[in-house]
Amino acid sequence: MKLKICLLLFTLSLFTKLDAQDEIKISWDYRNMTFKEFVVAAESQYDIRFFFRDEWVSSLKPGNYPDIESLSEFLDNIFSEASLYYFIDDAGNVVITKNFAVKIVDRPMVTEEGENYIPPTDYDKANEEDQAEITFFDIGNPADRNKPGNVMISGYVTDRDTKGPIAGATIFVEKLAIGTITNEFGHFNLTLPRGSHLLQFSFIGMREKKVNINLYGEGDLNIEMNSVLIPLKETVVSAEKNVVLQRFETGVEKIDITSFKLLPTSMGESDIIKSILLVPGIQSVGEGSAGFNVRGGSSDQNLLLLYRAPVYNSSHFFGFFSAVNSDIINDVTLYKGGIPSRYGGRISSVMDIGIKNGNWREFEGNAGISPITTHLTVEGPIIKDTLSYLLSGRTTYSNWVLGLIDDPAISRSRASFYDINGKITYDINRNNRVEFASYRSHDAFRFNTDTVYAYDNQIFSLNWRHFFSSRFFTNISVNNSNYKYEISSDKIPTEAFLLSHKINSTGAKADFNWYEGRHEINFGLDLTRYAVTPGKYSPYGDSSLVITNTIPEERAIETALYIEDKYVLTDYLSLNAGIRFSTFFANGPRTVFVYDPDYTKSISTIIDTLTFTSGQLLKTYAGPEFRVSLNFRTTQTSSIKVNYNRTRQYLHMLSNTTSISPTDTWKLSDYYLKPQVGNQYSAGFYQMLFNNTTETSIELYYKHIKDMVDFKGG
Repeated sequence: MKLKICLLLFTLSLFTKLDAQDEIKISWDYRNMTFKEFVVAAESQYDIRFFFRDEWVSSLKPGNYPDIESLSEFLDNIFSEASLYYFIDDAGNVVITKNFAVKIVDRPMVTEEGENYIPPTDYDKANEEDQAEITFFDIGNPADRNKPGNVMISGYVTDRDTKGPIAGATIFVEKLAIGTITNEFGHFNLTLPRGSHLLQFSFIGMREKKVNINLYGEGDLNIEMNSVLIPLKETVVSAEKNVVLQRFETGVEKIDITSFKLLPTSMGESDIIKSILLVPGIQSVGEGSAGFNVRGGSSDQNLLLLYRAPVYNSSHFFGFFSAVNSDIINDVTLYKGGIPSRYGGRISSVMDIGIKNGNWREFEGNAGISPITTHLTVEGPIIKDTLSYLLSGRTTYSNWVLGLIDDPAISRSRASFYDINGKITYDINRNNRVEFASYRSHDAFRFNTDTVYAYDNQIFSLNWRHFFSSRFFTNISVNNSNYKYEISSDKIPTEAFLLSHKINSTGAKADFNWYEGRHEINFGLDLTRYAVTPGKYSPYGDSSLVITNTIPEERAIETALYIEDKYVLTDYLSLNAGIRFSTFFANGPRTVFVYDPDYTKSISTIIDTLTFTSGQLLKTYAGPEFRVSLNFRTTQTSSIKVNYNRTRQYLHMLSNTTSISPTDTWKLSDYYLKPQVGNQYSAGFYQMLFNNTTETSIELYYKHIKDMVDFKGG
């Protein structure tokens, strides 16, 4: 009986002691104390002991914290800005850690000797990487923990190796079925109720990262993710759960480089253009031809962007290879429906190719060889974590292969290409990044004749990204894109000729992104100068008697202002509304014929001639481009989206063949040639099936195009 009473008293005293420790009160004035002086005062009044390193707390001084009553509330406040965490065990030990929190084991195991210990699997090397991906953060002021309402967190998701942004990464809170997706700069916003949450960061090709947060108020959360190899024998491509339902636009396809490299290759090379043909609504122009058609449009109505600059010819080697080396691609976003307001100049689609940064921490490279081509890519730091480079080259040895064939017609033929990409990224500080990139390609071929067809692409781009704050930043870029082709023959020296065509565009663009509450506001301006040489026929060599004939150069300036607002009205209804106002100024020098309005335009109906000097305004076109998207979440696993967008195109491609070729001619809108105007209405229904593992969708669209260009019969 006495033994039972003693055990009962001991148990009661133990629980009384634990309750007292859980309710340790702060009853003295700590405002003029250092943290170490506070610890001495606390240990002298209560049966507790602090464990920490002096350098962690040497600069900590308590502030004036209102309504603080307990030790836990005091530590929450003083550690909120210092990346320090604490844990109070049952024995009254206060353990302080830096940059990580102690994991609590709910059910300690018991050895044969009766001692408690943490299960060894928690520290097993095989599980070390998974443990490293679980982190803990406190966001906001702990004093605000009991305030009502939701708060917004924002931040950036980047690649730990390259420090580049991860566009399209998924952030998901499974318990609340709430999530979002990072934009092209790796930025995200997520509104959550105050409290503790587990955030899952995932992206194909990256190790999933789980982050525990104690959310007290608004704040920033920047995450780095690690790349992971995907074994070829077991490739799992998973949807982004029901977060994909939250996208505003219809007809948007995003392909990351990891899944892209798993797609079938073309003659041993991964080809982004061929991969795009697997997307619904995309058709090939023709076998052995470059380009693609989107939803009934023509190939020249697609805007292909590399380093934020337009690419005027997208293929190598008769259309068998893409002009962009897959080794440098980070991701590709294709807008075939809801084109954002920041894009303009084409009426069918926009393909924005994201290029990766060089490795910031160590040198690496890769090389490969296929039946026709070979390629080499090297990257690494110039200044570790500050300045990096990426250099990639690709060429073909097809001329050597053709020379081995016995047929003289084939062995005398030639077909070759090369392309070179270079990029330097300078991380000046956390708020400023500068990128310089360059691209050059060359193709040449002839078929058992002396006539040589050659064409070249060349791009230069300078980009500056500046963060005014975590919610307001800008991206300013200047670029130049040059494309030309040449047809030459010197078989008969006196008739040797060179026929050439060239288009050059120089652009400057400033994009601004501002996040405020449920709003994501994007605005900016765009300026592009065009110079087109429609055709030049000139002698080739000193013996040639060919007389030079040049079609006058065309010049123009295209400008645009845009603004759009992505507004989350409710948890189930989102709206993206924007307007882009574009103008086009065709300039001299030009000579324009005036025709008799009662007859068709021909040489015999010319009644007057207008002469415009250099820089004189020839013709002006302008108009608004409306972009509206509405997303209605019908359930947690389904969504209905409707979209309307108007686009204007001032640049045209003239082709007299069914399939486009490198020798087609680009033409600017002018005194008579009006810009093309496209209107597209689309609607889609999206449904997640089988526990959010399969995405199904159906999209309907209606497209109306005005003032399309074609050759007159004859």
